[in-house]
Amino acid sequence: MNHKACWTILVAICLMGLVNCTTGDRTALAGSAAAAITATSGTPQSHAISGAFAAPLVAAVTKNGSSVTGVAVTFTAPTTGASGIFADTGTNSTTATTDASGLATSAVFSANGTVGTYTVLA
Repeated sequence: MNHKACWTILVAICLMGLVNCTTGDRTALAGSAAAAITATSGTPQSHAISGAFAAPLVAAVTKNGSSVTGVAVTFTAPTTGASGIFADTGTNSTTATTDASGLATSAVFSANGTVGTYTVLA
């Protein structure tokens, strides 16, 4: 999918807060099951470096204002520098499928040992 929802994470007493994407909520390409994806949960949070955040990242997928079930949403953190890993994959990326409410919930996300800010995309 080419949709992106943004989370910004500041690591080392890390403040995780929703930020607006520069283009706002993304719109689906023609023929896609989804029309929009929006970051809905997992913010704000705080955590020191090298530790797990308390709540997962959650993105809502809708089409014409209605929730869309069964859409794969990939959450991706940066590959270098300040970033983190998802518990289920052990990498900077994980995929979750939307539930009956149109919500895709990431696995537990842990900050790495590098201080800085970064954006996790969905």
